[in-house]
Amino acid sequence: MKSKILLILLFSLLLADFAFSQQKYNGQTIEEILELPEEQINLAIAKLVIDKMVDPSIDIHLYLSKLDSMIIDINNILGPRTKSMDKMLSIKTYLFDAGEWNNQQPYIYDLDDPLGRKIENKLLPNIIKTKKGNCVSMPFLFLILGKKMGIDVVASTAPLHIFVRFKDDLTGDVWNVETTNGGNPARNVWYVQQFNISEEAIRSGVYLKDLSNKETISLMLMVVEQSYIENKEYEKALEICDLALKYYPNYAYALARKGNAYACILDRDVRQKGYSPKNPLPKDKEDYYKNIFKLNMQCFSKAESLGWKEAGKEFDEKYLQMVKEEQNKMKGN
Repeated sequence: MKSKILLILLFSLLLADFAFSQQKYNGQTIEEILELPEEQINLAIAKLVIDKMVDPSIDIHLYLSKLDSMIIDINNILGPRTKSMDKMLSIKTYLFDAGEWNNQQPYIYDLDDPLGRKIENKLLPNIIKTKKGNCVSMPFLFLILGKKMGIDVVASTAPLHIFVRFKDDLTGDVWNVETTNGGNPARNVWYVQQFNISEEAIRSGVYLKDLSNKETISLMLMVVEQSYIENKEYEKALEICDLALKYYPNYAYALARKGNAYACILDRDVRQKGYSPKNPLPKDKEDYYKNIFKLNMQCFSKAESLGWKEAGKEFDEKYLQMVKEEQNKMKGN
């Protein structure tokens, strides 16, 4: 009799869980999600919808379920404690400490692709599967888990870098959570010094800003832009940049990527078609190409006016050195 009751109870719970999962995602497009009121936006759904635009094989319901399972494990670590700081630290423990909750395999920085060049390494399903991430996938995973745990967390940025901000609801203190360094705290001044951030870039909201859910989705959209550029679908890349800028007008990186898309169009339609000083453009095409060049320059000019600077090889080398130094500190070297 008891076994029968338990089976009925289990079946009821499974049905309830299925119904709950169905309620969480109803096939929205990212445009529809962005039209929702800020407080109704689910960043887990938004990130998976965006990632599915890059990889159509992604099963959104499956990974929402996996995130729910992660929350169960985090709550087991948390125990009876209820403070927001304890919840944040429980997420940190779950992700970055070895334990039975992660089969003794914590999430680590992916040194095989430290700059996140490979697009698949920026996708949420990939970090969940491999437990390897970068400065895109790691903060988004932490942020999503934090939102699901009901704590006050937001995304913020430095040049080519994303991190998480956490506000302790008991003390009001705000902590920068550096997910590429085991979820340890980092001061604003550290980001300013390490990434050479100007005061203008801070004032304009380009860097070190608490981002809204919609502004955070603008960050997430750049993986789609990268996918379109790699597939030489430059006009679609422009559309994605425009969508991101609609909800985060001072998103300087999106402006720069938009300028890059215009440059790709010029390269495709001018250089690759063999036009040169010896083989000039047809008269009926000159105005079109001049306009594309003008738009290219305008994008970069506006980005630079906001405090954005183009990162070169020197920046990449400094970033890699910074990652190695922080990881050595974690190991006690």
